Amino acid sequence: MDHKKASEIFQLIKRHKNTPELAVEVIQEGRPLKGFHTWADDKPLMGAVKVTSGNQIFHILFIEWREDGNYYLVAYTGKKIGPLFEIHEVENGKLIWNYAPKKRDVWNSDRISKFSEKMGSDNVFFEIPKSTNELPKFLRQFGDLILTRDEVDSFDFGATPSRRYWVEKTITKDRPDRVVGPDAVGKALWSPQLSKDGRDIYSVMREVQPGDIVFHLTNNEAVTGISQVANVVDDTFEGIEGTEWQGEEAYRIPLKGFERLKPPISRGLILSKRFESILRMLLDKHKNLFFNKNLSLNQGAYLTEAPRELVNILNTLYQESTGSVLTPIPGGVKPNEIAPQERVENQMKKPLNQIFYGPPGTGKTFRTAYEAVEIIDGRLPQISDPKELHRAVMSRFEDLRELKKIGFVTFHSSYSYEEFMEGIFPSFGEDKSIQYELRDGVFKDFVDNMRNRSIAGRFEGVTESSEVWRLSLGSRTEPATFENAMRKGLAMLSFDHVDFSRNDINEYYDAHPDSAGRQQLTMFVEEMKINDIICVFNSQTSIRAIGIVTGDYEFRPDNPGYPHTRKVKWIDQQVHEVLHLNGGNKLMTPSVHRMKSAKVSDVLALVGKSPSKAVDEDKYVFIIDEINRANISKVFGELLTVIESSKREGEANCVKVQLPYSKQKFVVPKNLHIIGTMNTADRSIAMMDIALRRRFSFVELNPNYSLVPEQVDGLPIRQVLNNLNRSIAMFIGRDYRLGHSFLMKERISDLTDFKKVWFTEIMPMLSEYFHGDWNKLKEIVNDFVDESIWGEEDDGRSYDWIRMEDVSDEKFSELIRKLAS
Repeated sequence: MDHKKASEIFQLIKRHKNTPELAVEVIQEGRPLKGFHTWADDKPLMGAVKVTSGNQIFHILFIEWREDGNYYLVAYTGKKIGPLFEIHEVENGKLIWNYAPKKRDVWNSDRISKFSEKMGSDNVFFEIPKSTNELPKFLRQFGDLILTRDEVDSFDFGATPSRRYWVEKTITKDRPDRVVGPDAVGKALWSPQLSKDGRDIYSVMREVQPGDIVFHLTNNEAVTGISQVANVVDDTFEGIEGTEWQGEEAYRIPLKGFERLKPPISRGLILSKRFESILRMLLDKHKNLFFNKNLSLNQGAYLTEAPRELVNILNTLYQESTGSVLTPIPGGVKPNEIAPQERVENQMKKPLNQIFYGPPGTGKTFRTAYEAVEIIDGRLPQISDPKELHRAVMSRFEDLRELKKIGFVTFHSSYSYEEFMEGIFPSFGEDKSIQYELRDGVFKDFVDNMRNRSIAGRFEGVTESSEVWRLSLGSRTEPATFENAMRKGLAMLSFDHVDFSRNDINEYYDAHPDSAGRQQLTMFVEEMKINDIICVFNSQTSIRAIGIVTGDYEFRPDNPGYPHTRKVKWIDQQVHEVLHLNGGNKLMTPSVHRMKSAKVSDVLALVGKSPSKAVDEDKYVFIIDEINRANISKVFGELLTVIESSKREGEANCVKVQLPYSKQKFVVPKNLHIIGTMNTADRSIAMMDIALRRRFSFVELNPNYSLVPEQVDGLPIRQVLNNLNRSIAMFIGRDYRLGHSFLMKERISDLTDFKKVWFTEIMPMLSEYFHGDWNKLKEIVNDFVDESIWGEEDDGRSYDWIRMEDVSDEKFSELIRKLAS
């Protein structure tokens, strides 16, 4: 059998490898199978063997067929290899020829030590038989390890025994081969076979098998997609033209079923402190992961294995963001069982604008975290243990902030509209001169980010390598052409009625030198590509529509006046000023013009600022801590009008306001929840701006005494707090009570803890409440404590707390018991 014939047979085997019997039958072109799964006198002539070496289990399958001689298909598979095949030719009981398509991966009888080493064994534990005469004896030595017919038939030999998962770490910037075409991300894996210094650092490519799963970590930022391996590695591939490995021996692995992740899973979330213990455990157990001991990315490491614990992390993060897992794994995270209807109902119960108010220490900020997670996810994690629940909620809260689905800001007395919405701020130019620039505030930036997430979905396929074109579609005084293009989803061009899908542009214009439009048609027909962006001319400083090219050039003689067309998905039909996109230059007048200065990301941002396009229906939360500490009317400005539920985007009474600095139209999305917190000891709710009070729901949070230990070292501290708050409420009002967080179980475990909190937090807080009016303080204290806890009286008004170090534990305990009584 020559090499070509063996190669053809091997390709047939690969094509039918899920059923080895079928593979051999195909090879024999329908002739009866000889020897396969045949037992005679309890002595198997052909069959399969399961061999155990350490913790490795692998299978060897022997199939015999005849074609002008004796041939065997010998196949191996195990936890870390396979399926791997060899073809053996036997004559007169001797192995005279063997064909191993991948010499580096297949271990024949002459390389048994390599095979043993690969399988993790210190000893050679079997010899591959070299003839049919030796085969029965070989099989018998394994005794009970011989698989039964049923076991062989149920064993999916063609699939990798255990699906493996991989992380591809790739850069798409300045790599067009990774953006479009057959070798783009999600279409194929490819790498050189050796490093520049000749090292075999890409050997892992040879281990990848059909059915494996690949996660795509792009530009060192986020896992942006997931694919499945479609076929075995092609080691005859050559490095792609235009790359530094051009023409070199390379590997290529075809992929299928690419799914872009929405949203991507950021590297920061994966390598966060939340999973640090798991990640470090993986580093101890595995080599060559995509991250290192500093929990940063490994340099190089193009393709690395993803252990199941790492896959579970990815599944967890994706489920928390979307409600579904990326890929099921045994024992892995289960998809969120919350029903969509239940999720919707839970979210609908929440008001769009609400404020949690109460005395200090009542858990207002923590409550906003719980509320935000419940709004976005539809419910809180289903965990019964309070500590574990709190840990899970706060971890999820931080993840959602990382995903920019939760915004957070703390107001203060000098907080301004410019910081919140937009303003003009000074900056230094390159020449150190003072310049002024328009900047978005935190709230406007958050809303724009919401829109950009939605736009990113509509811009699917567009990359930074896409080009931006300016196209004229009629004039503003004659709107019919523009409206026709929008309605039909077309970009259109006039000039000569010649079908350039059949005629060469250069040849035509060489023959017709007087014809106009050569340059514009060349750009429109030949240079413009699918997924490029088109901006429709409105004036020398503005455009009136934005679209994505979705089709190749088409000649349409039935389109009056504009026969040259391309299909376009028009995603925005608003007028936008674009001098900043065009490098400050006015737009050119030709029908088609390449906007070289315009960046795709700039167009994304431009479309994102159009209020006519609704953002996606995912819930977002913006939290304003200490909302009452700022001048609300001054900070919110015109936002006070548009945050009302009835005036939000998509509502019948939707209101769009013009911002004072940018002159942009602004509207608040209807899927944005605004949550504020208000410390009533700082400013009473009664003093809140009436306009703000009308637009928010208010939820009061009171001290929760159940979270305070009933006793600590025999001291009834829960009763102490309760009694103290009653006195405070009676003298200066309930807004000034002390919250449970001062004395929570997590903070107070013994007398020492309580004494420290009492002297360093509670006493100073009481002094602040009463503004140093010791006579009033004495009135409250006299109801509970012996006056010996006070310092000496000077003038009848000036008192002081005695120092903590001057009060023994016994004396302190005595005074606290009096407070409780």
